[in-house]
Formats: sequence, C-alpha cells, structure tokens
Amino acid sequence: MEAGGGVELRREGDAALALASAATRLSARYQYPFIAHAPMEPQNCAALYQDGKLEIWAPSQAPGGGLAAVHKVLGLAPENVTIHLTRMGGGFGRRLLNDYMVQAAAIAKAAPGTPIHLLWSREDDIRRDYYRPAGWHHFEAGLDAHGKLIAFTDHFVTFGDGKRATRGGDMNTSMVPAGMVENLLFTQSSLPIQL
Repeated sequence: MEAGGGVELRREGDAALALASAATRLSARYQYPFIAHAPMEPQNCAALYQDGKLEIWAPSQAPGGGLAAVHKVLGLAPENVTIHLTRMGGGFGRRLLNDYMVQAAAIAKAAPGTPIHLLWSREDDIRRDYYRPAGWHHFEAGLDAHGKLIAFTDHFVTFGDGKRATRGGDMNTSMVPAGMVENLLFTQSSLPIQL
C-alpha cells in the first residue's frame, strides 16, 4: 500500500529522493469503513404541484441535479419547476443526491393542489443513504534536521474501476499539505465494487 503503486494523482518534486535523505521519517495508516452520511437533519422536502407547475422547498447541495432528476423521472419541463433552497442541518455530501426531492415531487404531482411535506425517519434516512465508500490511506512524511516537512506521500486505496474512484470515494488532491511541501506524491489504487 506504499506510495508509488496505483494511479499517480499529483506529483511535485521528488518525494522518494527527499524521503531517502530525510533526517526523520514518519508513517501512519488510517482507514474508515463504508459509512452513512447521517446528517443531523434527516432527508426532507416540501412540494406543491398545481396548474402544471411544481414548487419544491429542499435542503439540497445540488439543486440542478434535483431539477434534472425531477425532469427525468416525472417528465416535468425544467421551466415548470421552481426550487427554493432552504437551510440544512448538515449535508456532508448526502444532499448532493436528490432522491428525497424526487419522492416529494412525485407525491405532490399525484395530489395536485395539496402541499406536502416529506420527512424521512432516521431509520429511512440510514437505510436509503448512498454510503460513502471505505478507504485506506498510507501516509509517509520526511522531516529535515530542523523538523521542517520536506516530503509527503499518500497512497489511497478505495473502490472504483481501477482508474476512477466510485462516486464519493475520490481523493481531494489539493488537501493539505499539497502546495505546502516541495516533494509530494499522491497515488491511488481502487478495488472493484459490485453495485
């Protein structure tokens, strides 16, 4: 799982050479399981369908995706749908997927003129979540004689097709210490996943 295997995501300088000459080398491994997003506020949405037009009040992180999903599933033209964004009790990526918005819209369309409010129970929220994929990181850092960080590597293992990580499992290549150390290498390997 050491850096150097897998797909190279970001390289600056020569991390291997800097690590080899470092006064101190540190390494650590971290892992996390498949996990529900579990925002404080379960998924919810309000909707009203009348006179061929739909209004939605939703705590969405990606309202454009919600609009596209409503159009695809319910066949409503985008110009006939108005989305009002509300404050949210956390999202953590879960509100990027707007399944709750489509569900509320479908109920509203089936009951024209009746405002509806959809509120999932915590159990439904966890059961229907798109779990964040598990991941494993292997970090290695090199420090000079004064304790300054001179090299950093991260090899990340997640799930995907071998080239790309599955949705929500990708690595942010601008995360610290990127841009703060001269010798950096981020690599990634992915394991196949059955959907």
